[in-house]
Amino acid sequence: MIDGGHSKDGAWEITSCCVRRIFDDINEVRVTARDSQDQDSRAGTARQHLWAILSAHAVMAEYVNRNFEDHPSLSAILRKTLTWQAPMELIRSIQTRVKAVEDKNTKLQSDVNMLNEQVKELQAFKKTAMAKLK
Repeated sequence: MIDGGHSKDGAWEITSCCVRRIFDDINEVRVTARDSQDQDSRAGTARQHLWAILSAHAVMAEYVNRNFEDHPSLSAILRKTLTWQAPMELIRSIQTRVKAVEDKNTKLQSDVNMLNEQVKELQAFKKTAMAKLK
């Protein structure tokens, strides 16, 4: 991601969000086993734990099969992050360039105003010189 123009901190932020999302998805299916302690039925408890383990493996396999970045949970994070971060960096770059153009424009406008004043002085001098020649 750093090669894609993101800062080191921005790349870590995206990575952290993605890792957290993966573990949140795994936790969603594993949570069924957390409160499944049935003292009367050890077989029922074992079934719940086994189901949670197999479900967690299914979630992990889904991520692997979709090459992580193509998984809907992660692609949403990546798309959102990239559509906000990339344009913001581009906007900052454009803002810097616009500021430089505005500064240059201000200087050029000042130069034009000075030249206009000099033209007026020359026209006045010409008018005076022509009047003296007549």
